[in-house]
Amino acid sequence: MNSEELSDRFLDYAASIIILVKSLGNSYQGKHISKQLLRSATSCGANYEEARAAESKADFSHKLPRRGYLRQRRPLGAF
Repeated sequence: MNSEELSDRFLDYAASIIILVKSLGNSYQGKHISKQLLRSATSCGANYEEARAAESKADFSHKLPRRGYLRQRRPLGAF
């Protein structure tokens, strides 16, 4: 798979999530999940495109998200 195909797949993924979000409803829980799902589904494509536009290896690593995702992950039962 080349970079254009992967970019297209991210775009298709975001579009399918948008369709899914429309079906979640207007309850408090539906709106809350919808917002988070939209942010996370669309950010992966944006992050990929930003990293793809890097001009060097140092620029590439600088553009990767550094939010400590692995440190913040908890098992589902830990809520």
